[in-house]
Amino acid sequence: MTKKIYITATRPGDGKTVVTLGLTARFRQTTEAIGFIKPLGKRPSGPSMRDPDVLLMEKVCGVDCDLSDMNPITVHTGFVEDFLRKKMTDQLIEQVQASFDRVAEGKDLVVIEGTGHAAVGSIFGLSNAYVASTLGAKVLIVTSGGLGPELDEITLNLAMFRNYGVDVLGVVLNRVGPEEKDLLETVGKQALEDRGIPVLGIIPYRHMLESPSIREVLAVTGGEVLNGEQEMENRVGKVVLGVSSPQHALRELAPHSLLVTASDRADLILTTISYRLLGEAEGSRVAGIVLCGDTHPDEEVLRLLRRTQVPVLLVDDETYSTAARIRNFRGTISPNDQGKIDLIQDLVARHVEADRIYDAL
Repeated sequence: MTKKIYITATRPGDGKTVVTLGLTARFRQTTEAIGFIKPLGKRPSGPSMRDPDVLLMEKVCGVDCDLSDMNPITVHTGFVEDFLRKKMTDQLIEQVQASFDRVAEGKDLVVIEGTGHAAVGSIFGLSNAYVASTLGAKVLIVTSGGLGPELDEITLNLAMFRNYGVDVLGVVLNRVGPEEKDLLETVGKQALEDRGIPVLGIIPYRHMLESPSIREVLAVTGGEVLNGEQEMENRVGKVVLGVSSPQHALRELAPHSLLVTASDRADLILTTISYRLLGEAEGSRVAGIVLCGDTHPDEEVLRLLRRTQVPVLLVDDETYSTAARIRNFRGTISPNDQGKIDLIQDLVARHVEADRIYDAL
């Protein structure tokens, strides 16, 4: 009989995709006959019609299923209005069930990735709780580490899944900071287990998993690439706001820094280039530069920039708001970002009880 695990979260950004990717990779050490489906996905902007998580799972974990079945329903602009007018609940759940059956054919395990918390999708009649119940899957809940609201949200999600008769395997606490670790491993874990919720993993926070690439910075700022096309996958570890002296900037710059400054600040641009050129190894270099303003930098400065491979973006906005937008943006996981993928697989292998989860399915 095919095992089925439904992985969902309590909030966006809790790390559902991290746990799904890491567990699937781990499960493949037990069996390669694994299917994957994300019943309700979000259609991205651009040419792809599929949810990015589906493409990630296909490319990284080598899941051999038809893409249209791995993501049978994608929510797009106008989807809610169409649904409310046509009342398509029965049609949608039949579509999900048919795709699931094709994905599950000949498989030992199907990994099902939900979308948000237990109630997400309710407006379509496709809440995570209802879909998990319909497919007969056991649920694993992912939440960010913390005491208080996080534990309340787990309890709330648990109540909805149980209302639909769904078996909840337990919870994985993700993005746990060093200051929370001891408390969660003792008091938090005991509090959940007293409520019948086994803690099946406590994953430590790693900033690298949230750091965006320069390409993602370009997308979120709507900028123009002036230089460094070949290094657009550089990851941003720190955003440095360049509004004072070059001396101050030098004190702030560190490996993987992104300088955000005005396009007429030639002194800071040249300082950053110098810092980059003095880096002894590739990993010690700054990630790039974002120039703000509606004018290009001086032609001589551009000429010097183009003698390097430093990624430089020009954004038609002011410096403070641009820096804030970048700092508030959480990077995604690209199939091409092997560093993040390796880290995810290592974290899940070391901090999540994958064998216990597999045996409980």
